[in-house]
Amino acid sequence: MIMVIYAFFQEKTMEEAKSFVPDRVIKYGARRVVVPGIFARGCLPLYLTLFKTNNTTAYDEFHCLKEYNDFTKYLNDCLKQVIEELRNENPDAVIVYADYYNAFEWLLRNAVFLGQSP
Repeated sequence: MIMVIYAFFQEKTMEEAKSFVPDRVIKYGARRVVVPGIFARGCLPLYLTLFKTNNTTAYDEFHCLKEYNDFTKYLNDCLKQVIEELRNENPDAVIVYADYYNAFEWLLRNAVFLGQSP
């Protein structure tokens, strides 16, 4: 998965990015593959520290950097497109996308109910 992220940062084409995804394990015989998405990067302490700004509109309701989360959503959408192509090319394989972004956002939205402070 990390290689796919770097492929997009290096402006690789979708075809080039596909060479980094789980088609290799499918070729080796895997029939069930889980492909993890990317967490909300704009919420990670590293990003919040490196790209800190006094512009309050740069942050969302969870105090995460919107621009970086929007880019993460874009990368996840690209990843889902590649996964769909892999599914079409490998009908005998079950390829599942693990939506880490929305799972993480759910934790943020429900922090109070999970015993955490907002």
